[in-house]
Amino acid sequence: MEPLSAVSLTGNILQFIHSTRQLVSTTREIFDAGRKSEHLELEIITRDLQDLADHITIPTSSATDKDNNKKSLLSLRIKCKSIATELLIVLQRLRLREGSNK
Repeated sequence: MEPLSAVSLTGNILQFIHSTRQLVSTTREIFDAGRKSEHLELEIITRDLQDLADHITIPTSSATDKDNNKKSLLSLRIKCKSIATELLIVLQRLRLREGSNK
């Protein structure tokens, strides 16, 4: 076998071993905790974002510029809550269901 081919084959084998190790590690994490730790962190951040959006106060005024700012802030608040809700739904679907072994 040529030296370059041997190095290439060794690299491929090491990459396969690394990928398999990551897959097994992630699978064990999901099996033990019901989800990946990254998903849990993302869920916590998303819930915090929802809480912050709930606390956005819309200033009351009658000036036209202030009305435009008020509408923009309200729109941003609505979109933020909507996206956070969608993300929480997706994260819920990614969780391992109770009694499931897959």
